[in-house]
Formats: sequence, structure tokens, C-alpha cells
Amino acid sequence: MGAGHGPRRGGAVELADQVSVRFRATCEESGFAENFDALTGEGLRDRAYAWTAGAYLLLAGEVESPATPRR
Repeated sequence: MGAGHGPRRGGAVELADQVSVRFRATCEESGFAENFDALTGEGLRDRAYAWTAGAYLLLAGEVESPATPRR
């Protein structure tokens, strides 16, 4: 059950997918910070926060590929 589970259960599948993709892309770009700047996506405060990593793993487990291409 990921962060997109609530919207998905409510029938907002596209919104759930958008939340998942954007959150994972932010983590892949800025790391697993406690929180992020809403405008820039920059990681703020604690840069290695467990809940952020856990949420990423839950969401990543729902898809087969990362939000951003690997180099």
C-alpha cells in the first residue's frame, strides 16, 4: 500500500500515478530527505530519513521501472 493507494482506491488512478512518479523522481534527484522545497524539489533538513526511503520503496514496488532513466 503506497502513497497513491488512497487516491487509487477512490478512483483517481491518474492522480495516484502522478503522485508516485513525481515523488520517486524527486527522491532520485534530491535523495531521501525529511521534506522537500515545494518549488525546487531540493531536499531539506535530515537528508537520510527512513519514512521517505520506505515510501519510495513502496511506490517503486508498484512499478517495473524507475521514475527517471538510469545513466
